[in-house]
Amino acid sequence: MVPKKEVKSLYELYGFSLFDEEEDLLVFIYDQGYFKNAEVIKFLDSTVADKLIENLKILGYTPQITLFQGIEQLNQQLFRGFFKVDSYKSKVKKGYRNFKENQNKILGFDYEYIKGSYYEDIELKYDDDLIKHMIEKLEEDGPQLIVLEAAAGYGKTCTVYELYNEIALKTGDYCIPLMTELSRNRKAKIFRYVLLDEIDKNFPGLNSELIEKEIFSGRIPVIVDGFDELLIRSHTNKDNSDTISEFDDIESMLKTIGEMLKGNAKIILTSRKTALLSGDKFHYWLNNEENFFGVTRITLNEPSTRDWIGQEKTSIINNHGTSVGMLLNPVILAFIKNISVDDLQNKDIEKLIEDYFITLLTREQTRQNIRLTVNDQLKIFESLAYQMSISGITSDSRDNIKSMIYENNWEIIEKSLENYYGSDKPDSESIANTLAGHVLLDRNGSLDEVGFINEFIFGILLGNVICKYPSMDYLDMKFIDLACTSFEIRNENNKNQLYEKVKQISDALMDMEKLEVDIKLKNSLTNKYKSLSVENRIFNKFSFNEAVESSVFYSCVFTNVIFNKSIFYQTTFIDCKFFSCSFECDTENNQLIHFINCNSDNEDYLLIEDSLDIKSIGVTEADIIEKYERIVIEQFWPPGKKAAQLKRAYRTLFYGVEHIDHIYVEMAIEKLKKRGILTAVSSTLYILEVSKMGEIQEIKNGKGVWDVNE
Repeated sequence: MVPKKEVKSLYELYGFSLFDEEEDLLVFIYDQGYFKNAEVIKFLDSTVADKLIENLKILGYTPQITLFQGIEQLNQQLFRGFFKVDSYKSKVKKGYRNFKENQNKILGFDYEYIKGSYYEDIELKYDDDLIKHMIEKLEEDGPQLIVLEAAAGYGKTCTVYELYNEIALKTGDYCIPLMTELSRNRKAKIFRYVLLDEIDKNFPGLNSELIEKEIFSGRIPVIVDGFDELLIRSHTNKDNSDTISEFDDIESMLKTIGEMLKGNAKIILTSRKTALLSGDKFHYWLNNEENFFGVTRITLNEPSTRDWIGQEKTSIINNHGTSVGMLLNPVILAFIKNISVDDLQNKDIEKLIEDYFITLLTREQTRQNIRLTVNDQLKIFESLAYQMSISGITSDSRDNIKSMIYENNWEIIEKSLENYYGSDKPDSESIANTLAGHVLLDRNGSLDEVGFINEFIFGILLGNVICKYPSMDYLDMKFIDLACTSFEIRNENNKNQLYEKVKQISDALMDMEKLEVDIKLKNSLTNKYKSLSVENRIFNKFSFNEAVESSVFYSCVFTNVIFNKSIFYQTTFIDCKFFSCSFECDTENNQLIHFINCNSDNEDYLLIEDSLDIKSIGVTEADIIEKYERIVIEQFWPPGKKAAQLKRAYRTLFYGVEHIDHIYVEMAIEKLKKRGILTAVSSTLYILEVSKMGEIQEIKNGKGVWDVNE
């Protein structure tokens, strides 16, 4: 049967009008101003359409004959023509070249994307090609969401630019990537409108229904870089109640993403590592009955000094007292990679950072004929970093950036005029305009806006100026985190200065935000914590010297850490690893500390673990079974879902469960394993056995019965 109805719908979507219809052909016209085109679709090769074609020519149309070979072939033909695939891919490649040139400009040498290790969900991959792996994900059937996470300045944007370019190079004629780099600006506050605006800019003249259809088809994978950029939370609240409103904000953004994940759609989000994209609420959103898409979470690992600077330079750094672990920042590692071994001798971390900025700013004096000292340039851009943070933006129009530079630094700029001579002497506005095109700044993606070239530079400048000001303003945590992340590699004196400033507004921070500050600036707890949910963090020589209560650590790594039993109360460690740690049983009290599915290079952690006596709390094993076996099964097969997700990370089986009940979930998992309903592929990955579907259904329906003597 000839699918005329489908063909008509397809051509109408592309803006054609049906001109004529006969038994074995359809004629469509496309009349756009000066151009008048017609397409004759023949369903049989023998069909004669000579007279019809002559009539179309008389009417001023340019006809094209297409022999129908399938609806997909027609779709590809129209897509290639209307989306101007060759031209669009050239634009993508040009955007990638511009990105590399900007990196070359700030580095002072050729930019190179260095492949590193990463986590895919819970699996650490060392030598895998991440870009190739993500391309393979895009080629899988069905809707797919890929969440790419990393700390500020750890290569999220570099990675998606590699992916962006690779899609254009490797995916054939019928796939083009759409990338939007979100920024916090004064005009765009609602994610949906930002995304629609980006679509309109990339595909002018095409209707939104058509673009939506091709996103659903998978022909237009969507990359959203900086998904967390539009999230902003006022710290004027003095309690943690705003965590709910913040997730409501992100949930609205995720709803927009969820609505696009249909058919064969592919969406890649990048974000800073944040509890909002890994906690219980995000997990519940993913398992919402309206969501039917695959999810892959990729976390970029800390850069390896082996990959970046080699063994000789690593040894030099170690020999003069600077821990290589302090240098795990790609920007500084790239700088070290391209200086000589002689230059590296006798330089501590502060000298390396100082030399990095001196190199950039001295070069800029020549490149742009800026008669400003290195120190004056630093003052100007520290001031700009602070003003942008106070305004809650990471980029703005060039004119606004120029105005901010001049208004807050006019005395420095006016004084610099004394250093110019002759006919080439500029005015102050010209200098401000030149500074708006400074090496430390960059045009933000496809938006006509300017922001700092990378998060490390933004964070260093912001941290510097925060330390200089007598008091700390209420900044959004986004900017505090930028400063803390950049200062994480600095010496103790600088870290302590920033910590003392951030401490002034600590009452306005959520507990997880306080913990981030403690980790990055103090490497120890400075507050008592309750109800923490910490995931995928590395604690090296970290001091747990304040109370931790009703908390859970998922998939964390602890190295050279001392655990005093009295510090922890009602705390569970799930899927964690312990290396060279010591465990001190300094209290006989039952602290309700539990280690679930953990590994250690010694068994001393058992000294502080508390045993569970079910009978002493009046709970029978049958009581536990009736409730918690269903909780575990529903992590694989949430209520309302038509089908189960057969693989689950071990840690996710505990999401949404009160801390005090984690031990019962562990018991349920063990029972389900014994019955063959769950199989452990590894210590961190479990599979739901479909051969046991009858028993699984009974458990879901609350009819499962366990043999308590099993």
